[in-house]
Amino acid sequence: MSTDEINKLPDDVLIKILSFLTIKQAVRTSVLSSRWKQLWQFFSGPLNFSCRINYRLKLDLLREKLKSQSSRFVEQVNKVLNSHQGPSINKLRLHFHLDEDLGSYIDTWINIALKKKVKKLELINFPFVISQLRPYSFSQETFSCTTNLFLSSLSIENLGVSDETVNCILSSCPLLKSLEVSESPQLRDPKFLGSSLRLKYLSISYCDFIQSIEVCAPKLVSFKYSGREIPLHIRDVPKLKTLDYFSRNVNNPNIPLAFSKVSDYYLPRLVTLMLRMPFERMRLQVDKFPKFMSLKNLICTVGEFNGESLLFLTSLIEAAPFLNKFRLEVEGYNEIKRICKLRKLRTVKGHPNRYLKEVFMSGFCGREADAEIVTYLLKSAFMLKSIVIRVWLAGGKHIPEAKRKKAEDLARQLVQKNRPGAELLLK
Repeated sequence: MSTDEINKLPDDVLIKILSFLTIKQAVRTSVLSSRWKQLWQFFSGPLNFSCRINYRLKLDLLREKLKSQSSRFVEQVNKVLNSHQGPSINKLRLHFHLDEDLGSYIDTWINIALKKKVKKLELINFPFVISQLRPYSFSQETFSCTTNLFLSSLSIENLGVSDETVNCILSSCPLLKSLEVSESPQLRDPKFLGSSLRLKYLSISYCDFIQSIEVCAPKLVSFKYSGREIPLHIRDVPKLKTLDYFSRNVNNPNIPLAFSKVSDYYLPRLVTLMLRMPFERMRLQVDKFPKFMSLKNLICTVGEFNGESLLFLTSLIEAAPFLNKFRLEVEGYNEIKRICKLRKLRTVKGHPNRYLKEVFMSGFCGREADAEIVTYLLKSAFMLKSIVIRVWLAGGKHIPEAKRKKAEDLARQLVQKNRPGAELLLK
């Protein structure tokens, strides 16, 4: 199609064509002709703005660059949002380097976006790794100016979000389906409560001062938590299908267990459970889980492994009678002193499981604990199709070739003895 033919197209068609470009490319079309000068202001595609910094620069140059880039970023976003003439914004994505002194701009952008019926809003503030500047903190008024019936997805990273701000977001955005809050130093005891909540996807990660989380959301489908170990209070989540919990290293035994009251949970539709926590913390609580009658996928990452038995995991495995896939990742214990001898391995009994068909284990090094848990899985999963074993040490520490070969030979012997019909893949 020639340039003349394109110019004959109606404005709404040209605006549709612009939506396939980035906002930066769309703005550049304003120089084509007088007709194109205003068209980009009706841009209907996602508005993505990113302030990129080259951290390889020397410190003084980096600070100066950060200052100039931030100012340029503010000008660019202001120009586009203040000039935007379209009836709505489908998605606004802002990646920036702004401290609390420039917080008024963030408030202004959010206000414009909400008035423009934004559906997806993503606010990511890059960490201030080269200065003592504090990230901006939202006030309660930021999201409580008026009820918003359009925002369905909100992601906030490295910005101050308090418990009160969370309450304001939930009350003023009743149709919100997805909420992600990451690296907020102000979050303490957030509560996600209400029979009218439309929330389906909730993610809270690396909020260093958080103390607890309470969730009561009847439409919630996926919940993910990463950070320090905290007690979880989960109730009335009958549609929850995915639960992902990752806790950092814990040296204080007085910290409440995350799942101390897990037996009170009602998770009838849970399909995927991911647990990532230190060995001792996981060992103390896996036997507290109720029966998971819908669980198909179980992923356990055991950190700070000290070489002791992993058979405590069997209580969790057996709590899911219809389990189809099990993945075990063992981290820690960065030394292989000796390879377990098959003839010296103590007897391990397995509870029959006719549905478990795929097993993956990473961190197998031929230790007795490795052999025990693999033996259990092979014996119990009498319909097992395949087992993948990765001989690996945490941190990628080198394994002497001779010990690697012995560990792989042990894996072959275990399969041959306990489940010869299963396919073994060594990585």
